[in-house]
Amino acid sequence: MHTLIKNRTFLTLSTSNFFQTLGISFFNIILLMFAKSFDNAQLWVALISISAVIPGVLSAVLGNVVNRFNYKAKSIIILTIIQAVMYLYMAVYMDHKYTWVIMMVIGVNLLSDIFGVLIGLLRYPIIQAHIEGDNRRQALGIMQSIAFFMQPIGQAAGVAYIGATGDYRMGSLINAATFLISALIFVFNYKQVEINPTTSVSDQPEPAQTSKEKAISLKKVLALLTDATKIPGISLLASLMIFNGISAGIDGVLNLYVLDHSDSFYFSFGVSIFLITIASIAGQIVGSFWVNDFMKNYTMKKLLLISAVLLILLFVVLALQMNFLLILLLLFAMSYIIGKVNPKVASDIMEKVDEKYLSPMMGTISTVMTLATPVGSVALVAGYAGIGPTITLTIGIGFAAVSFLILLFAKKID
Repeated sequence: MHTLIKNRTFLTLSTSNFFQTLGISFFNIILLMFAKSFDNAQLWVALISISAVIPGVLSAVLGNVVNRFNYKAKSIIILTIIQAVMYLYMAVYMDHKYTWVIMMVIGVNLLSDIFGVLIGLLRYPIIQAHIEGDNRRQALGIMQSIAFFMQPIGQAAGVAYIGATGDYRMGSLINAATFLISALIFVFNYKQVEINPTTSVSDQPEPAQTSKEKAISLKKVLALLTDATKIPGISLLASLMIFNGISAGIDGVLNLYVLDHSDSFYFSFGVSIFLITIASIAGQIVGSFWVNDFMKNYTMKKLLLISAVLLILLFVVLALQMNFLLILLLLFAMSYIIGKVNPKVASDIMEKVDEKYLSPMMGTISTVMTLATPVGSVALVAGYAGIGPTITLTIGIGFAAVSFLILLFAKKID
């Protein structure tokens, strides 16, 4: 930690990430409130929810786009400034209630989110180049914990601001200001964050790939992932997809569960939901930030197996309608380990993978994780409300067990 504090690259990335996350979370809640003020609010809110998933789905493609950016830090600066200009442009129109305005705002916000994914993927080669191996995991964990911490703060600030002023235009301007600050942080520390252009990436357009060549490209990604994590790549991605899909529905299931059983809890419905949110966020923040704990030397496989077991136990506790405090404890424990998984995966990959493959690999993992999220979330919540909690929770246990067994029987690669 002491070494990281002296590392200008780490300080630049983390402070820049702080302002960018603050601005994004601040504006996202304002965007929902803006959409709610229109006729057909359900349609616009649904479109916002769908658009929020699209950038993650495109991460694998965007990872290959990142490889064409020779100057990573310069690209981050340019993209962040463009984001700021987008929100300055939106501010001009956000006091109007025309249909084309809300459509334009949703479209521009989607484009900004896609730029945000590109910026996130551009950070990985910078970390790989400027932060030593032993400190990478802690750096990634701290930056992830900053994101987890700032999201609810930004959302709360957005709700409070609109509640007090109702000024959506100024909300867009504030978001633009956070992006400009984020870009300026990079500008003032440019020499500490830029990396030498990769010589393997040609400035000339590459010939179009055949379907066979694309398959080989995916095979290469799986091979590199296997080498980095010592788990067969296809097994790891399959397990992560199932686990992420099922765990994505937990929030919705818990909301419905608390609604059904609030009379038997120690707390009111609102307080119970608040405690659930705090348990989840606190677990992820502490797990991300506290790298040197007793799990420091746990393998990726062990961390994921423990996560799957905790998810199964959480479903069992819900099915048996057990103590609410036990639900909070299991949720915190699972979130704590999940907070360790992403930094662990990224740091392991950085140790083994050449820079030109780094962003495509991280993009592929992000796409796999994102694809399962809406499916699992909708299926569990709809199932809970439609076919009943017992059957839905049993199905959840079954899928979590499948995720566990895929990893358990995955052959270790030496």
